[in-house]
Amino acid sequence: MGMESWMVRRGHWRGIGVATNSVIEHGTWHSATALCPKFAQLAMKTDSHETNMKHEVKVVADKRMKHYKVICFLGVALITWIDKAVLLNRLNEYNNVAAQVCTIYFTIALVSMLLGLTASSFPDSALCAKTVSSNGALQAFLLLNAVVHLHNMDLYPKVLHLGVSWMLTSLVFCIYWVM
Repeated sequence: MGMESWMVRRGHWRGIGVATNSVIEHGTWHSATALCPKFAQLAMKTDSHETNMKHEVKVVADKRMKHYKVICFLGVALITWIDKAVLLNRLNEYNNVAAQVCTIYFTIALVSMLLGLTASSFPDSALCAKTVSSNGALQAFLLLNAVVHLHNMDLYPKVLHLGVSWMLTSLVFCIYWVM
């Protein structure tokens, strides 16, 4: 009749007396481990498992941020390396509005990639670092997709078809990126 069951909850334990239905509370792990050695082994296993999981999550997050940083850097390098004037002039010959939209998109993509590069460089102090750097990396891939479609205007001059193709491939890529 003097058996007690132990519950672990957020670093504190609570002993519930079965025979008397009384609740005995102690605030530390020390008092619990002194009363029950098996509880001490369970507590150490739980603590080490939680610590290992937190460490693994941190390592994966740091690795992902490094990858985002590289992708954003390559996207910024791409947008500064390509000759945007030639691409946009070629597009302007076919459709003036599409050239203006591409100019606005190139600007938004550049800002997103620079913000992603900054957020992935300083993930501990940046606001929403994971989201901002992920968006910057996504914009780098979408920019690459747009540049490939703009270069294809020599081979396939129908701007409407290229625009629809760019939007559909970008949509598919965005859906995959979010998953």
